[in-house]
Amino acid sequence: MRKRNIALVLLVFLFVSFSFVLVTADSSLTKSTGAEVVEGIVCDNTQICLEIDKVWVSLVGQVGSLNSGRTSTTIYDPSSTELRDSDWKEFCSEYPDQCDAYDDGDDSGDTPFRSGNLLGPQILCEGYTGSGLTTTMTGRLDNLAWLGTATSHERYKNLILDVAEEKGIDPAALGAIAQVESQLGNDNGCTTSSYSKSALTGCGWPSGSCSNHPTDGTADSDRAQIECTAKTLAGAYSDAMGTTSGKYKNCNAFNSDPEKMWQCILCVYNTGTAVTGCSYAEELQEDIYCRWYKHYDDQGIYGTGESSSDIGDVWTFDPGVDRQISEVSSELATLLKCMDGGIKANPSLTQAPTAARISSLSDSEGLEECRDDWSKSKCAHSHGSAHYGCGSYDYSLAVDFGEESKACELAEIATACGVEKAHIIGPEFLREDDDGKYVYDAKAGSHYELKCDKNLWTGDSTGGHANHLHISVESDDGFLTCK
Repeated sequence: MRKRNIALVLLVFLFVSFSFVLVTADSSLTKSTGAEVVEGIVCDNTQICLEIDKVWVSLVGQVGSLNSGRTSTTIYDPSSTELRDSDWKEFCSEYPDQCDAYDDGDDSGDTPFRSGNLLGPQILCEGYTGSGLTTTMTGRLDNLAWLGTATSHERYKNLILDVAEEKGIDPAALGAIAQVESQLGNDNGCTTSSYSKSALTGCGWPSGSCSNHPTDGTADSDRAQIECTAKTLAGAYSDAMGTTSGKYKNCNAFNSDPEKMWQCILCVYNTGTAVTGCSYAEELQEDIYCRWYKHYDDQGIYGTGESSSDIGDVWTFDPGVDRQISEVSSELATLLKCMDGGIKANPSLTQAPTAARISSLSDSEGLEECRDDWSKSKCAHSHGSAHYGCGSYDYSLAVDFGEESKACELAEIATACGVEKAHIIGPEFLREDDDGKYVYDAKAGSHYELKCDKNLWTGDSTGGHANHLHISVESDDGFLTCK
């Protein structure tokens, strides 16, 4: 997946050489008084200098750090005829009226987003005491991402965090993969005019050839590459957990050991083979991913969000679902808080790492969007669902639990917390067997049956709840019009 292209570097070299020729050869660059030569401010034609500096900023942003460790928006003062560090200036300081087009995205004074439920292989760094990112890599985070078909410039540091927050994916995983694949844009050789494609994270690329690039839009810009990797990791995790059955489904064999499961996901990402030992995963784990993890951990990225305390702290979430907590009704929050206590008191659940996994509260599209402008193509639940406040309320009245193998225990805890059987929907009830167990037909990639001590929920004969447990609550006015 790695791409190299020397042509763009040569182009930059020729461009820089031309710029210095322009600086030293143009008689307008110096003022002559007899035999004495006096250095002076050079740009007689400000527009020409501006255009040259714009090209320079764009080229460096695409190729990587060519300014000896400086940021990608530093330009050289054309009034100087010597190469001095003091003559490098920031683009925005020289052209303040043009700065919006090349916004440096400096958020050093902002508080970064925080989430205790970012999907990623953080378990690979348990006990890590090593260093964070190298100086070279932190410098590249300040570089401008390759624009491609995107509509605005952004630095890698802002791009990675923005996608991580939007998709609920660990930014360290996105950064580490971008480093392995392209040295965080420094080796992103397919962005030349011949191909005009990004291979920042290698996402979607079928081979190492620039000519064999993906045509589905996943390589149209650096942002598209980061978003592609985030989407891929989310889908890989879903496959590995048995919720879906895609390219990463064979990693389900390792889901009882999260470390091996993530090693498998990384191997499939690179080679397509579901194994737990491959050089790609080893390289990421040993000296790359954990450096990125420490970099973001030092920023407080992995802190638990404040709102999660309202529903208890036992829960884990599918990607992005923790951001739906703000749309939970007080009644649903009360139920989840009660169930939090019940799960902690049940050893079979506390010892299962995914037993308390919430797969949905409202919708990734937003409750209001799916309540007021529902369509099957964008919304995960049925029209007027309790997840959308039954079409009437401003908050969610339902929760989905993604670990169907623990549906019996979760349903029993919900019942103990006051939920009626009619408000619990799960796999279809089949029969009562000879041992007095109630048997349900559950499907999650492969067919299996659940056996509960009680007839705990309403079965869904359509199969829509065959791989998760759905529980709804009454609204604060005691009126529930949907499930």
